[in-house]
Amino acid sequence: MQKTTNYLASWYTPHTAQGRLGWQMTLNSFMLSTVILLHPQPWLALIIMTGLFAATVWVHGRGSVFLLSLYGVLGFVGELWMTLLGGVWLHSAPVACGPLCGGVFGVPFFMVPAWALIGALMLVLLGYIKPQLRT
Repeated sequence: MQKTTNYLASWYTPHTAQGRLGWQMTLNSFMLSTVILLHPQPWLALIIMTGLFAATVWVHGRGSVFLLSLYGVLGFVGELWMTLLGGVWLHSAPVACGPLCGGVFGVPFFMVPAWALIGALMLVLLGYIKPQLRT
């Protein structure tokens, strides 16, 4: 019974590989819900996503901020490029009206922390699958 309790507890403790994976999957679930439900209110979505990013930094530690931020910015730039080629955000409303509505060229600003959370999930999966590669 004690072994089972320790195994289950490791999924809720952020300093274990299982704990980081469990917490990050939860945060990414909230991120997906925020993107789906709040896309018509991009500034509110950005505030919530920034909070989710802060929680992600808590899970991963301050040492991952640069890597997660870089992934977020690269994902956002990739979406800008796809939108300029005619991507899906081109037809979204109301963010297609520009910076005053919470976006650039139709891509909402809340996609920066969304991409950072996706990168965080990749990092945590790496640490869970190949723990010797992730410090």
